[in-house]
Amino acid sequence: MPIKLTISSCICWAFTLFSCQLNNTNSATKNLEADGKILAELQCQAKRLQNERYALADAIRFLEDSVKMSAHEPTHHAIYQSRLDSLNGTTDDMWRRTKAMADSITHTLERLHETAYHSKEDRKMLDEAMTTAFQQYCPD
Repeated sequence: MPIKLTISSCICWAFTLFSCQLNNTNSATKNLEADGKILAELQCQAKRLQNERYALADAIRFLEDSVKMSAHEPTHHAIYQSRLDSLNGTTDDMWRRTKAMADSITHTLERLHETAYHSKEDRKMLDEAMTTAFQQYCPD
Protein backbone atom coordinates (compact mmCIF):
# COMPACT_ATOMS: atom_id res chain seq x y z
CA MET A 1 0.00 0.00 0.00
CA PRO A 2 2.74 2.58 0.80
CA ILE A 3 4.34 1.95 -2.60
CA LYS A 4 1.07 2.72 -4.38
CA LEU A 5 0.71 5.97 -2.48
CA THR A 6 4.32 6.94 -3.09
CA ILE A 7 4.14 6.40 -6.86
CA SER A 8 0.78 8.17 -7.07
CA SER A 9 2.09 11.05 -4.99
CA CYS A 10 5.16 11.37 -7.19
CA ILE A 11 3.06 11.41 -10.35
CA CYS A 12 0.75 14.06 -8.90
CA TRP A 13 3.75 16.08 -7.74
CA ALA A 14 5.32 15.89 -11.21
CA PHE A 15 2.10 17.08 -12.87
CA THR A 16 1.78 19.93 -10.36
CA LEU A 17 5.38 20.95 -10.86
CA PHE A 18 4.99 20.78 -14.62
CA SER A 19 1.76 22.81 -14.56
CA CYS A 20 3.40 25.52 -12.48
CA GLN A 21 6.34 25.55 -14.88
CA LEU A 22 4.06 26.14 -17.84
CA ASN A 23 2.15 28.90 -16.09
CA ASN A 24 5.35 30.78 -15.25
CA THR A 25 6.82 30.80 -18.76
CA ASN A 26 5.48 31.85 -22.08
CA SER A 27 5.46 29.41 -24.96
CA ALA A 28 8.45 31.02 -26.68
CA THR A 29 10.88 30.61 -23.79
CA LYS A 30 12.77 27.47 -22.92
CA ASN A 31 14.24 26.50 -19.61
CA LEU A 32 16.32 23.50 -20.53
CA GLU A 33 17.61 22.80 -17.05
CA ALA A 34 14.21 22.85 -15.36
CA ASP A 35 12.46 20.96 -18.16
CA GLY A 36 15.28 18.42 -18.26
CA LYS A 37 14.95 17.95 -14.52
CA ILE A 38 11.19 17.36 -14.79
CA LEU A 39 11.74 14.71 -17.44
CA ALA A 40 14.61 13.17 -15.48
CA GLU A 41 12.43 12.86 -12.39
CA LEU A 42 9.75 11.10 -14.41
CA GLN A 43 12.34 8.80 -15.98
CA CYS A 44 13.78 8.04 -12.55
CA GLN A 45 10.34 7.09 -11.25
CA ALA A 46 9.85 4.92 -14.34
CA LYS A 47 13.20 3.22 -13.69
CA ARG A 48 12.21 2.47 -10.09
CA LEU A 49 8.92 1.05 -11.30
CA GLN A 50 10.77 -1.07 -13.86
CA ASN A 51 12.96 -2.46 -11.07
CA GLU A 52 9.82 -3.29 -9.08
CA ARG A 53 8.37 -5.10 -12.12
CA TYR A 54 11.55 -7.12 -12.54
CA ALA A 55 11.61 -8.04 -8.85
CA LEU A 56 7.97 -9.11 -9.02
CA ALA A 57 8.63 -11.22 -12.12
CA ASP A 58 11.61 -12.87 -10.43
CA ALA A 59 9.56 -13.63 -7.33
CA ILE A 60 6.75 -15.11 -9.42
CA ARG A 61 9.19 -17.29 -11.38
CA PHE A 62 10.81 -18.48 -8.15
CA LEU A 63 7.46 -19.39 -6.63
CA GLU A 64 6.33 -21.15 -9.81
CA ASP A 65 9.46 -23.29 -9.63
CA SER A 66 8.89 -23.90 -5.91
CA VAL A 67 5.30 -24.99 -6.55
CA LYS A 68 6.48 -27.49 -9.17
CA MET A 69 9.29 -28.81 -6.98
CA SER A 70 7.08 -29.19 -3.90
CA ALA A 71 4.35 -31.20 -5.59
CA HIS A 72 5.20 -34.23 -3.47
CA GLU A 73 4.92 -32.24 -0.18
CA PRO A 74 1.33 -31.03 0.20
CA THR A 75 1.98 -28.57 3.05
CA HIS A 76 4.84 -26.78 1.27
CA HIS A 77 2.97 -26.94 -2.01
CA ALA A 78 -0.06 -25.19 -0.49
CA ILE A 79 2.11 -22.47 1.07
CA TYR A 80 3.99 -21.79 -2.15
CA GLN A 81 0.77 -21.83 -4.18
CA SER A 82 -0.85 -19.36 -1.79
CA ARG A 83 2.12 -16.99 -2.07
CA LEU A 84 2.12 -17.35 -5.84
CA ASP A 85 -1.59 -16.56 -6.05
CA SER A 86 -1.01 -13.49 -3.88
CA LEU A 87 1.79 -12.21 -6.13
CA ASN A 88 -0.19 -12.94 -9.28
CA GLY A 89 -2.92 -10.74 -7.84
CA THR A 90 -0.55 -7.77 -7.83
CA THR A 91 0.29 -7.88 -11.53
CA ASP A 92 -2.82 -5.93 -12.58
CA ASP A 93 -1.93 -3.10 -10.22
CA MET A 94 1.64 -3.12 -11.51
CA TRP A 95 0.32 -2.92 -15.08
CA ARG A 96 -1.90 0.06 -14.19
CA ARG A 97 0.96 1.89 -12.47
CA THR A 98 3.24 1.24 -15.45
CA LYS A 99 0.62 2.53 -17.88
CA ALA A 100 0.03 5.65 -15.77
CA MET A 101 3.76 6.35 -15.67
CA ALA A 102 4.13 5.88 -19.43
CA ASP A 103 1.15 8.16 -20.06
CA SER A 104 2.62 10.77 -17.73
CA ILE A 105 5.95 10.78 -19.55
CA THR A 106 4.27 10.88 -22.97
CA HIS A 107 1.95 13.72 -21.93
CA THR A 108 4.83 15.75 -20.48
CA LEU A 109 6.96 15.31 -23.61
CA GLU A 110 4.08 16.20 -25.91
CA ARG A 111 3.31 19.33 -23.90
CA LEU A 112 6.95 20.44 -23.89
CA HIS A 113 7.24 19.83 -27.61
CA GLU A 114 4.04 21.78 -28.31
CA THR A 115 4.91 24.76 -26.10
CA ALA A 116 8.64 25.36 -26.38
CA TYR A 117 10.70 22.72 -28.17
CA HIS A 118 9.57 22.76 -31.78
CA SER A 119 12.74 22.04 -33.75
CA LYS A 120 14.83 18.91 -33.77
CA GLU A 121 17.78 20.89 -32.39
CA ASP A 122 15.70 22.13 -29.46
CA ARG A 123 14.47 18.62 -28.73
CA LYS A 124 18.00 17.25 -28.90
CA MET A 125 19.13 19.89 -26.38
CA LEU A 126 16.18 18.95 -24.15
CA ASP A 127 17.17 15.27 -24.35
CA GLU A 128 20.73 16.16 -23.38
CA ALA A 129 19.49 18.25 -20.44
CA MET A 130 17.28 15.37 -19.33
CA THR A 131 20.19 12.90 -19.57
CA THR A 132 22.43 15.18 -17.51
CA ALA A 133 19.75 15.67 -14.85
CA PHE A 134 18.97 11.94 -14.83
CA GLN A 135 22.60 11.11 -14.09
CA GLN A 136 22.59 13.59 -11.20
CA TYR A 137 19.25 12.76 -9.62
CA CYS A 138 18.81 9.07 -10.32
CA PRO A 139 21.87 7.05 -9.43
CA ASP A 140 21.71 3.35 -10.09
